[in-house]
Amino acid sequence: MVSSFVKYIYLLYYIEVAYTFHIGEKRIVELNKKGLSKILYMPLLMNCGVPMCTGNLAPIYCFGELISNSWQLGLQDSCPGTKLKFKPHVVMENYNKLIYPIQYSQFELFCRNNFDNVSYLENVVLKDWKREAEFLTKLSDVKQIKLALELHLKWVKLARKFTEDVHNNIELYPVVPVKNPFIVPGGQFQIYFYWDSYWILKG
Repeated sequence: MVSSFVKYIYLLYYIEVAYTFHIGEKRIVELNKKGLSKILYMPLLMNCGVPMCTGNLAPIYCFGELISNSWQLGLQDSCPGTKLKFKPHVVMENYNKLIYPIQYSQFELFCRNNFDNVSYLENVVLKDWKREAEFLTKLSDVKQIKLALELHLKWVKLARKFTEDVHNNIELYPVVPVKNPFIVPGGQFQIYFYWDSYWILKG
């Protein structure tokens, strides 16, 4: 899974180098009016001694030219997508066909042809959840009852499970699926965070 932390690291790195348009006499990027790259003249790579993740999906979602170029071109919210249209090695073979300088339109077309942006989670009804929870009958204060009921209803809104397509095509998704339902943090975090889910259930 490509975490928000990984995206944050790439953003900090890009901010650091975005204002440097030349290395020696070689231009790295050409920016548009919004400060985003529109042409990539050469790769901008992070010098990481230890990779953030390993496996077939790592060169796509964790490090390397593909994800770096996506950030420089402002396409990081949609590329790489949530699902590969082909096996990882085929996607990388298609990416390696791109030749510098890479135009924005070329990279965007590559993204459309090789990735989908689909939801890999779906709502699920928790088997042991009951609207009329026993603990609510033990409260007498009206405000406490209202607050407790609002919190109780969130279990339904935040319960998720991985789709069958994820389980059937695990090599095409940048996630590690689990069989049982779980709770997502909510808000913009509509994904499975192991640590968050653990402490939510403990609470």
